[in-house]
Amino acid sequence: MPGAPAFIAQSERSLIERLKLLLGAQRIKRVVLIAHEDCGYYKNQYPGLPFDEIRQKQLDDLSKATEFLKDAGVDFCAFFAFVERNEIVFDRVR
Repeated sequence: MPGAPAFIAQSERSLIERLKLLLGAQRIKRVVLIAHEDCGYYKNQYPGLPFDEIRQKQLDDLSKATEFLKDAGVDFCAFFAFVERNEIVFDRVR
């Protein structure tokens, strides 16, 4: 889901309710969160903000989202994806 780490981090009620329902109903045991550079959601939310500040907001949101998942008893991992030398790199952040 685009912007999901941000929605979880901001405790957007409708997403949180759907996420809890999904986690319980489907017995999901592991969630993988991926934020990526040049994300349209963050560019739209923070127009004109420098790349490094947007990236920090994404990393902060990933951290907050993983705290929610941890509190919900869900195993998780989080990555920040970016392009380096024409290859996609997944940097594990949690």
